[in-house]
Amino acid sequence: MKIKFALGFAAILVLLTGCTCPRVCMVPPNTDEPALVRITTDDTGMPRATPREVVVYPNQEVIFMSTEEFSLHFIGLSPVTLTRRGVKDFESSNGEVIIPAADPEISDDEIADARSDESIKEILANKDLYGITEDTVEAKLPVRQQNSVTINYTVEINGKILDPRFKRIDN
Repeated sequence: MKIKFALGFAAILVLLTGCTCPRVCMVPPNTDEPALVRITTDDTGMPRATPREVVVYPNQEVIFMSTEEFSLHFIGLSPVTLTRRGVKDFESSNGEVIIPAADPEISDDEIADARSDESIKEILANKDLYGITEDTVEAKLPVRQQNSVTINYTVEINGKILDPRFKRIDN
């Protein structure tokens, strides 16, 4: 099983291995090295995240880093517990957010729970936080596709929001 982060905008990623990958990076399995996602801003202050995709295996953490303070808001499922009830909002400390390694399987029941009417109401109540409209809520809900689950999230810096996605792949 592995976790795959797919980000909507390109910038620069530097893994602890020294790899610089603008599009796709994979941290080798069975290693203690975390994946690093660099959060930057463009000339207009809009957040940018790099790489577009980073693949992480179980027991590897992901570190989001920036020179500015930022927030991450996961929509529907927590990246830590892989449930709807887990922690979904993270504030950076010294420009860093660490998502601990997640190993549990994401059950189909959890996907159904994250797509339930109760979850949709929760998302709609926080739609400004997530930077989405009522029309796009359905598209932002967690969804299982073949051997993966996609969890959308937002990166917020100074009130501007980027909405990449987090993809967890099961072997």
